[in-house]
Amino acid sequence: MAMKDNQLPSQISRDALLVEARALALTVATLRRARGKLNPEDCLLASPEWHVIIEEFARDVLHAVVGWDLVGLNDVDVFHRGDDDDWLGIGAAG
Repeated sequence: MAMKDNQLPSQISRDALLVEARALALTVATLRRARGKLNPEDCLLASPEWHVIIEEFARDVLHAVVGWDLVGLNDVDVFHRGDDDDWLGIGAAG
């Protein structure tokens, strides 16, 4: 059976991607908790608060993956960065 260009080479690769995505989500959740921020699981599913938190969480995941500078939206208020340029407060060490 020939593999198409857009297919992953094996189940192992899909599993590895799933593990990596889960690790990223857990890392972001841990860092948010350390900063005193809520995570989506802290809110009632589909509540107004949950919608706000899930959007913030998604932004934090995006930042963890590509960083603000690569997104090219440093000055866009939709990201609600404010004056805190140190995304999750971990500084250069971390």
